[in-house]
Amino acid sequence: MKKKITVTAVPEPKLSKNARRSLNEHVEAKLIKGSREEAFILSRNELMKIDGKWKELEKCKLKAKYFYSNIPPDYDGLACMIAPIVDGMVDAGIMKDDNPRVILDYMMEVVKVPHRNMRRVEITVSKV
Repeated sequence: MKKKITVTAVPEPKLSKNARRSLNEHVEAKLIKGSREEAFILSRNELMKIDGKWKELEKCKLKAKYFYSNIPPDYDGLACMIAPIVDGMVDAGIMKDDNPRVILDYMMEVVKVPHRNMRRVEITVSKV
């Protein structure tokens, strides 16, 4: 069985904690749903690449590496942006849930990139 999997996605900047203040609840819900569904598809694609060599994790570590081009986000804002992506990974069967009983170690890192089109998050889930 493979011990880790990485899903790469582009988080929706309007889902950061500060940006959400200006959204109405219907727009926010639509953005969350879209981000979660996209993450589900990306996650299933990663699972298909390893052809059945993954078992849904009961205990894991999660590392989110966010690549930004302009101003680094606060960690709480980053957590808000990637939450629907993590939910999509759970929906796809990468891990059982996203609570502290399952994710025993949750780390975030930010890395500067030269161009906006390189902005993304790489979420790696590994077996404990």
